[in-house]
Amino acid sequence: MASSFLKPEVVQFVLDSLAFMQNENRLVLYSYVIMENHLHLVVSSGSLSKELGDFKSFTARQIIDFYTKNNAKPILEALSTGRQSHKKDREYQFWQEGSHPQQIQTREMMTQKIEYIHFNPCAGICLRSMSLEVLQRT
Repeated sequence: MASSFLKPEVVQFVLDSLAFMQNENRLVLYSYVIMENHLHLVVSSGSLSKELGDFKSFTARQIIDFYTKNNAKPILEALSTGRQSHKKDREYQFWQEGSHPQQIQTREMMTQKIEYIHFNPCAGICLRSMSLEVLQRT
């Protein structure tokens, strides 16, 4: 995917959506890192697949509408090229299909995941990150 998150407005769509989902008790957000073309999350939810699907659907619509309104042809072309061929109901695809959830079973595993997403990817362009002090509460 192109450098989709370089616009502050696009990052804000993601942050606002995460805040909404937290405020509505749909997700517990422990940590995140937004990179120039993807993001990492450490979250929990009673129905994680559904909530991540809703998050991806809502933010994709906002972001595609933003790029369309601003006539960002190179990004829109990349989003069109990246669309899966079986997705006949849309012109663009913002998020990669699926996710890579891993059940975090121990405090040590939580620490490892949070450290990974904050230190490993930030060797590139790290636009925004956050981590809660949840480990001190466990």
